Amino acid sequence: MGQAPPHIARVGYFHFGRGYHDPLGTLRECLDDAQRRHGCLSDSLIVLPEGFNLGQGYYDKRYGRGTEGASDVKIIADLKVISHKYGCAFVAGLIVADCPNVAPPHNSAYSIDRDSDTVLSRKHGVDSSANYTPYPQYSERPAVCRNVAVVALMCMDSYEGTDRFQALAEKMREAHASIVCIPMHMSNGLGGGNPGHKLTCRYGLGEAVWIGANSNVGCVNSFVADCDGVIKEQVCGGAVAKIEVVPLADLIAKS
Repeated sequence: MGQAPPHIARVGYFHFGRGYHDPLGTLRECLDDAQRRHGCLSDSLIVLPEGFNLGQGYYDKRYGRGTEGASDVKIIADLKVISHKYGCAFVAGLIVADCPNVAPPHNSAYSIDRDSDTVLSRKHGVDSSANYTPYPQYSERPAVCRNVAVVALMCMDSYEGTDRFQALAEKMREAHASIVCIPMHMSNGLGGGNPGHKLTCRYGLGEAVWIGANSNVGCVNSFVADCDGVIKEQVCGGAVAKIEVVPLADLIAKS
């Protein structure tokens, strides 16, 4: 019998501001760098941005600089291999052909950990990328990743109406979910992901840790916010690729 995976003790993001043409290679490079700085990542949950798998810039298709973008579901198996190697778990923003007769595919958040994968949500909001088919309704559902329950909101779905968040908060309470993951390609919103900003889009999702992983080189950082809603250091933005993780205990301690 294989050894059980460790609990999640650290959470963080992959800021994906360069290397779009080789997402897996860039991710491995950043995991190696994070291991040098933080040590073993086997206790970590890392959020990967929206459209991580496309193999091009998120808006390249819209502006005629790219093609349809990669959509092979094999990326899920590839991420499981990487999860096994580094010991970490992922919540990944993927646009993959996982539903028959849907073209372009839905824009989804997956929980991925070694030998398992679960769809956490599909993007309902409509952006101008033409990368995906919007899902007919909001579909977030909490799931347990190792010892913590997580929920994912896809980019612009993270700042929708109060009524929806109140319903989602009830789902989270029932599942004892404590982490909100936001795979995104975001150019505005969420206070720019700036340290010290207190998120105001949380509505009924208080007392949860928020993690935003961005693939936009513009004005919104990737970030982690504590259970009081305050975005913490260290954030990351711009045309760089980097992984940061922080102790979960530091984020859930009440100020």
